[in-house]
Amino acid sequence: MSLNLDHNTPTVLNVLIERIQNLKKSGKFEDAIRAAETAVESARRLIEDRPDQIINLVTCLELLGNLLRICGKEMESEAVYVEALSYEGSEKIEMRQLARIKSNLACIYDNNNLNDEAIILYNQAIDTFSSLTPSPEIEIANIRNNLGMLHKKKREFEVAENNYMIALQAFENNKGATSEEAAAVYNNLGTLFYDSELINQSREMHEQALEILIESKKSNNSDLGQSYSNLAASLEKLGETDAAEKNYELALGLLETTLKDALDIYEITCENYCNLLIRIGKKRRAASVQKKALKLTSKIR
Repeated sequence: MSLNLDHNTPTVLNVLIERIQNLKKSGKFEDAIRAAETAVESARRLIEDRPDQIINLVTCLELLGNLLRICGKEMESEAVYVEALSYEGSEKIEMRQLARIKSNLACIYDNNNLNDEAIILYNQAIDTFSSLTPSPEIEIANIRNNLGMLHKKKREFEVAENNYMIALQAFENNKGATSEEAAAVYNNLGTLFYDSELINQSREMHEQALEILIESKKSNNSDLGQSYSNLAASLEKLGETDAAEKNYELALGLLETTLKDALDIYEITCENYCNLLIRIGKKRRAASVQKKALKLTSKIR
């Protein structure tokens, strides 16, 4: 995050903010939070006599909110971001900074299933980012992708698809058609079409995502495993059980190498695969898969 400070920032705040950044880089997040809280207190006192210094208070609040969020203290972070946004009318505050704070607050609401509140703030952030010259297309694309997932949850499939397609175009234009960001959106489109009962389209999207990830040197086993699992579910729905089995096996093999990061995906994949095996009469194979999964997951829990 680039700092947005008044050029006449008082020396104490300069020192504190530099300390916060250094502590954060060193991974000393609790110490950084304490320093950020001190900076916020100093900035609050400052604007009592110098209201033109609101920009510095908002910057300190943004720093504190980001640190609290990194440490999983989302409710505390929410209160800090809300305070920062209460100064929205100040002419000193940059629009880019306001958009960042709104997007961050929207993520907190998103994570806590406050879908309507998140959608409102995401859209406000998009409007603000879009008003900038040049507009930050990647930031907007990430927000569009998040909006797609939220509208999918609300079963507003057409709106979700529209947001995903805008995000996909931005990622392809700025990151490349074979970027991991594009692959992520293809996977999201695949799950959207699956939920919409458009299974052929779902298959195509998942295959496109998988092709990108297989060719990418940066893709990890967790992403690859989930992509194989997604494709397997679509193939199963289409009645192509042999292909579905193969993809479930590939998914499990990859996910087993990264269980700590993909435990939920692994368990869902196991359940879906075992349900398929039982349905097609391979109960012994299903029992074997379940036994192995239980053994592996018990070592992590």
